[in-house]
Amino acid sequence: MELERLFAVLRKWWWFMLLATLVAGVSSFLAVSRQPTIYQARAVLIVGNVLNSPNPTGSQISLPEQLAALYTPIAETQTVRDQTKEALGLKSLPNYVARSVPNTPFIEIVVTDTNPDRAKAVANELANQLVLQSPAAPDPKDVERDQFINRQLVDLQVSIEETEAEILAKEDELQKVTSARDIATLEAEIEGLRSKLRSTRSIYGDYADLIGSGAVNSISPFSSADFAAPIGPNSMMTIVTVAAIGFVLAFGAAYLLEYLDDTVKKPEDLKWATSMHALPGIGRFENENDEQSGLITLTEPRSPTSESYRALRTNIKAAVQDLHGTLLITSARPGEGKSVTSANLAIAMAQQGHNVLLIDADLRRPMQHHMFELRREPGLADLLHELNVNDHVKDIEGLLKGVLQRTPERRLVVLTCGSVKQAAFELLSSEIMHKILESLSHRFDFVILDSPPVLAVSDAVALSTQVDYVVVVAEASRIRRKELREVELRLQEANANIVGVALNRVKAENTGFYYTYYREYTEQDTAPKKDGRRKKAKSTPIDNKQKDNEEWQGEPLAQPENLT
Repeated sequence: MELERLFAVLRKWWWFMLLATLVAGVSSFLAVSRQPTIYQARAVLIVGNVLNSPNPTGSQISLPEQLAALYTPIAETQTVRDQTKEALGLKSLPNYVARSVPNTPFIEIVVTDTNPDRAKAVANELANQLVLQSPAAPDPKDVERDQFINRQLVDLQVSIEETEAEILAKEDELQKVTSARDIATLEAEIEGLRSKLRSTRSIYGDYADLIGSGAVNSISPFSSADFAAPIGPNSMMTIVTVAAIGFVLAFGAAYLLEYLDDTVKKPEDLKWATSMHALPGIGRFENENDEQSGLITLTEPRSPTSESYRALRTNIKAAVQDLHGTLLITSARPGEGKSVTSANLAIAMAQQGHNVLLIDADLRRPMQHHMFELRREPGLADLLHELNVNDHVKDIEGLLKGVLQRTPERRLVVLTCGSVKQAAFELLSSEIMHKILESLSHRFDFVILDSPPVLAVSDAVALSTQVDYVVVVAEASRIRRKELREVELRLQEANANIVGVALNRVKAENTGFYYTYYREYTEQDTAPKKDGRRKKAKSTPIDNKQKDNEEWQGEPLAQPENLT
């Protein structure tokens, strides 16, 4: 059910979500299109000399990895930053990141900037400043010493090569001599050369350690930042992401509005508000009275609203048994159209050939005598009062003939409210009322009662115990879910047989009827004639004052029985 409600929110607010997505997408496109291209330059350093050693030891492999992790934070210190700015003559540095490559002796310095040349220069200078932080970095004060050591290293290297050559020559000569004296002499000379070679090599190692050549704790450039590659902005990804965020925010806002707005707007919304059955909605269309105060099924029988009343009639008849019974029409509160619905539903049932009695049981705010242009007195209240005071009255036939009034629809009779002389609740909840309804239900196919609102007074709840069926009328976009649940609770507590809820004044697109089809159908029927005039249904109420004594027109009713 919740998933269905989410889809309902999508169907209703799709335009808002689409608009929000478009606005977010276009805004992000305009913003991204104005952003400059971003470039990235990368310089790589190596710690130690593990790559230069043909047979590195375990310590030569693991120690540079640890040193690389220690040198990485140094690249982001203020000292390195200041020296880099001073070397390049910059007031500020672009964004950069120094990181050690896991399980390797390498250090990466990545610079991001809108200027590719500046990005390359900063990356290379940061690498140079990091090299200067290592112990093996050259000190300007020791340049001459380093030059001397380098010359000595060259001489020592030559001496080592010469000594190794002499040793090889002596060993070849040793293979050719036979005398013991010559052998002893050559062996002594070879041993002297080997001692000299060992000494020379030791001195060479000491000099090499002094200048850092081959030192493990040393940093040297591995690859410089020779080019800067464009990396952004990623326009398409940014636009899609922002548009998606706009859609999600719009959907959340729409769902929040739906959650906060607990009014029922169309029949489909009733399943989220109440367990009562949803009856066909009654629409409001532009060619009809805005308040729907007229007898539309009588004056405009082919209008879409008249069709919705006929659909309501069909659903109610499907719920009743034996096409016979008493039906109470009520609402949650005043002004929701229950009286108009009662009158038009009664006309629709009469138009189908049923004998119908419409009783105005709203003794507090009666409306039926206004709608049908009938006299208000005598009516239901007078009948109840007369039977309640005079229990011995036997001329029920005369009493009924005096209070029942005819309408333009020949099978429909109306019992107006009459003159209320005592409390309305006491009259409607009396045993006499029950006997009247029971007797009249045998004389008419349907007895429809227009009752007061359930949440306004208790009259409707009292009447619901005396009728066969109850229909609740609710105004769309005005009735709230909690009000419908309260109406359902009160009627259920009275064991009322609720047929369902009929939403009134529903928007045309939510009624389920195709307004355009019926409008064209009606326009064809009312097309101009040769004399320029149109046909139009017209209500011609009967003057009840002049015809009170005339016999009933139309289908004969069953003879009244003794109501007492």
